[in-house]
Amino acid sequence: MVGSLVKMEDRNFSRDTLVLESAEAATFVTLPASGRYFTPFLARERAPAEVARELSVDIGSVTYRVKQMLRLGLIRPTRKVARRGRPIQYYRSVADSVFAPMELTPVSTV
Repeated sequence: MVGSLVKMEDRNFSRDTLVLESAEAATFVTLPASGRYFTPFLARERAPAEVARELSVDIGSVTYRVKQMLRLGLIRPTRKVARRGRPIQYYRSVADSVFAPMELTPVSTV
């Protein structure tokens, strides 16, 4: 047999794997332009300013993507650190790994 497809129900995912069910969320994590904003939060806690420095983008770009990822259920707030002015909010992916079913992803990312 040259290749085989594994059905979702046959696949053994770890307890901490998020299986995406929304095409919008699957597209977000698989497209390079948006997925690069998700990767820094995957399985670790980060502040948006740290991610902005790592990606060499402005904080506004990261804040915009953080709002999208929160809406899509990809990340969650973990803690706030008090400081003068606004507290620093930290975020982390909701699971340590993510699975985007092929049927939900754009063909260009496969």
